[in-house]
Amino acid sequence: MTQNGLLKRLVMGITLWAACACALAAPGASADANALTQAMKAFQQEDYGRALALWRPLAEEGNPIAQFGLGTMYEEGKGVVQDEARATEWFKRSAEGGFVPAQFNLGNAFKQGRGVSQSDVVAVYWWRKSAEQDFAPAQFNLGTAYLFGRGVPKDKQEGLRWYERAADNGHPLARQRLEQARNGVEDIPEEPVVSPEEQETAIPGPEIKPADWLLEQDPARYTIQVLASRTPETILPLLRDQPVAGPFAVAAYRRGNTTWYGLFHGVFASRAKAQAALEEMPAALRRSAPWIRQIKHVQGEMRANPAPGSP
Repeated sequence: MTQNGLLKRLVMGITLWAACACALAAPGASADANALTQAMKAFQQEDYGRALALWRPLAEEGNPIAQFGLGTMYEEGKGVVQDEARATEWFKRSAEGGFVPAQFNLGNAFKQGRGVSQSDVVAVYWWRKSAEQDFAPAQFNLGTAYLFGRGVPKDKQEGLRWYERAADNGHPLARQRLEQARNGVEDIPEEPVVSPEEQETAIPGPEIKPADWLLEQDPARYTIQVLASRTPETILPLLRDQPVAGPFAVAAYRRGNTTWYGLFHGVFASRAKAQAALEEMPAALRRSAPWIRQIKHVQGEMRANPAPGSP
């Protein structure tokens, strides 16, 4: 599934959290982090005027997360007149600032000629930047480009290598393509990049709650900590397209001079129920060796050692 539509879900879920997490990680970025958080909440609540007012000044100052948010508003016509050229310009500025989902989205824009002149070569350039940072949809697109010689010399082995990387990161169509290749199927169809509207029936992204959601939970209950990471970007590939019911939340906290990001899943009345949910989690999530924690301990850690800009 080559998913420009995935970006729409990322904006409303995973990417919104990752943007906040990246902002919290930046030294002295507490004010920006608060503005980004408020903008993201406004966007989710469809208060597009407030989101625009908060994102625009940050975007004009060079914040790639706000630039991505502003690009999304122009792409979808939320709070502004829909304008593909302006959307792509903001995605380009965000991509040049190193924001991985923007690099993928910009590659899609060049593939489709949305707001820019169509160019498979430039599409591949931006997909590669995103793919090299383990963004599975970009890895899939790059694999397809090599398999069919779109913007790069045709190279089946290189295409399959990128499909393998996408499959390892949980991309369902990449797994299907690899299985076809291993079974000797030669006529593998070329998957086009599709519009967000055509992806509305695709696998929905998991529900992502803000960090303060954890602080609102009953401290006697339990949650599953899926992982702890110093680099929030590594969580995107882990969560994407995972068929897991119930919410996730990400909390930033400090240990010494290091900011950590904990990924938590669900709230359970007992340890036994949490264990049952853990055993039902997809293999891609279990590979990170998740563990069960009582919520009061998570809350205590968040309050005792908050990351800069945390609530």
